[in-house]
Amino acid sequence: MESELKNENLVIDIIDDIDITTPIYFPCLLCCSLISCCCISTRDISSAICCRCCFPPPRPTWNHKFEIATSVVRNIIRTLPKKKGSISVIRAVGDGGIPYWSPLLPFGVRSSRGKSLNKVSLPAYEIVYPKSDGLPNLWHSIEDLTAISQTPQKTLNRKFILYFHGGGFIMGGRGSHRMVSHDLCKSTGATVILIEYKRAPEFKHPVAEIECFESYKWLIQRVDSSNIILAGDSAGGALVVNVLSLIKENQISYPRGAVLLSPWVDWFDFTSDSMKSNVCFDYIEPLAAKLTSKLYIETPVNYHSPTNKDFVGFPPILVEYGECEILHDQIKAFIDKATAAGVNVQSNCYPDMVHVFQVFNLTGMLACKQSYENINKFVTNLYEIV
Repeated sequence: MESELKNENLVIDIIDDIDITTPIYFPCLLCCSLISCCCISTRDISSAICCRCCFPPPRPTWNHKFEIATSVVRNIIRTLPKKKGSISVIRAVGDGGIPYWSPLLPFGVRSSRGKSLNKVSLPAYEIVYPKSDGLPNLWHSIEDLTAISQTPQKTLNRKFILYFHGGGFIMGGRGSHRMVSHDLCKSTGATVILIEYKRAPEFKHPVAEIECFESYKWLIQRVDSSNIILAGDSAGGALVVNVLSLIKENQISYPRGAVLLSPWVDWFDFTSDSMKSNVCFDYIEPLAAKLTSKLYIETPVNYHSPTNKDFVGFPPILVEYGECEILHDQIKAFIDKATAAGVNVQSNCYPDMVHVFQVFNLTGMLACKQSYENINKFVTNLYEIV
């Protein structure tokens, strides 16, 4: 109870410093005023909902749905931590996402869920796979993966993506990232295994990355590592890099490649240029990053950050990120450092896009579609390499 109160106070102390007076657009004075009068923190939402008959959106390529969606997420991140029981509230909102039965999920994809990969100590999971594989529903046993991996190539495209979700190490899971896992499956034809690792502040560093590493070791006992791709977004992208480092340290076989969506690769970067210039566009803020960093890692040793790992020998990596996200500069530095270490790094920076913009695929933004197409090209090319 005492540690829980301490964590709650830490959240409130840090979030109280967040400046919510970012640039706001008011195209229609009357309708914006009516919508925002109930709560000052909803001013940018009211601006997004407005018809914008007088002024353009904050970024030229943003459509109405995308602007509203990012505004809603931004205000949730800003305001909820001030409430009593803040971490629980954040999770209640952030962990929900899209239910597995939703008609919004892409057609031609199945999914199954379970409490633990090995029924004992490994994380809960969700498996997403194409219906065209002709496989039975995997609801009852994760051990069916053994049978799946041995299915003839003509009936199963034996590609597996082990996915680590984002959420600043304190939130997120199968529900919040169900659309991403399904979109990855739909675009690549791979079987996606999304795991729910233990989260901060209850479980500090390095618990999450050890769980992810153990999940990878569990999977390579059933599937050849050359048929596995690691993937993750934001904090999950950081876990991918650190798991690759653990694979190297333990001298076990690498996966075929890795896909990073807006990876949070420097846990102690709060002052870079993009942290300042993009804060008015992105839905996360430097102080929010500082909060989750403190909740996850007690000892501020920058060696633990993915950007400071030894990249020599890493498999090919694809990095997808946005021009308007606060992590832009650290991601670019990571790409340059990994390339200098001899890693085959491919990267795409999308104009006007924010942090992990792929989660907003339902808004119809062209960049989301292009990103999944580029991921598919990367995965396809990996399997063409002999």
